[in-house]
Amino acid sequence: MGNRSGAKPDADWGNIPVDFIPLYKLFNEHGYNIFTYDLRNHGESAVFENGKLGLTHTEANDAIGAMDYVKEHFPAMEQYLYSQCYGTVTTMRAIHIAPERFKDVRAYVSLQPLSPKGFVEGVSKNLKISHPGNVDQFVGYVEKRNGYNKEDLDVSRIAPSTKMPVLMVQIRNDFRTTQESIQEMFDALGSNDKEMFWIDEYDERLEAYNYFWRDNPDKLFSWMNRY
Repeated sequence: MGNRSGAKPDADWGNIPVDFIPLYKLFNEHGYNIFTYDLRNHGESAVFENGKLGLTHTEANDAIGAMDYVKEHFPAMEQYLYSQCYGTVTTMRAIHIAPERFKDVRAYVSLQPLSPKGFVEGVSKNLKISHPGNVDQFVGYVEKRNGYNKEDLDVSRIAPSTKMPVLMVQIRNDFRTTQESIQEMFDALGSNDKEMFWIDEYDERLEAYNYFWRDNPDKLFSWMNRY
């Protein structure tokens, strides 16, 4: 179970500790203030419907609420977004739902957006059970359980609403998604100022969450400081 300080996944999810605290420290040392929160059903945030995922639809309301809080309490500060994995798709959906709340964001780092389609295709290939019907079967199950259909889960449909400068970051050989699904999301972004940055030093997805503070802070801050 992860929270705003990091995560300690088990062997099924890479068995690599993820630590966000050094990243926050690095941001602060470069002159940025940090506002972060636990995703619902994680850390100190409340349990929602017995822990059921909202597949970014309900979680997007939390991202909107977080932005409202920042704007109300720190109105003079410049705003940037740094969002990861399930959270970065949540952020895209929040922007799509309430673009006026995010219109002052100067730049957005989107680290490893995970779409349902990319996840099912990537994991199916890794397990050697690829089949053209896998995604539809998965979506059919989700629709019965949560009520969201295939269009509701298509990240490329909401990505055009993201118009601020974007740095999208992804481990190239991450088996939990596909390069094609990442590229599709990137191409769909509505930003005229966007960069796709592939990480080739690692194959395990979890390494990306430690990457900027441990391996390559210059890339992160040389990009963010442009804005």
